[in-house]
Amino acid sequence: MNMGQTFVMFFLVVVLATSSLSNSNVLASRGVEATPSQVHICYKPCNKTYGVDQCYDDCLSKEYDDGNCEYNGLCCCT
Repeated sequence: MNMGQTFVMFFLVVVLATSSLSNSNVLASRGVEATPSQVHICYKPCNKTYGVDQCYDDCLSKEYDDGNCEYNGLCCCT
């Protein structure tokens, strides 16, 4: 091996050793948890007879803050 290849090999070994010895808890921290108002529960298909108003009322009766017919065609409560 010439000097350049040796330097590159040494550099890669140092980087690999450093990354494997670093504290992995920093990368895997808990972060932000979802609150109940951020959870979307989609359960019933919206159609001509079951629309936005019925979806909204059902979600409120289930103690969610809001409900709407979403792009996926389902009533989603948040």
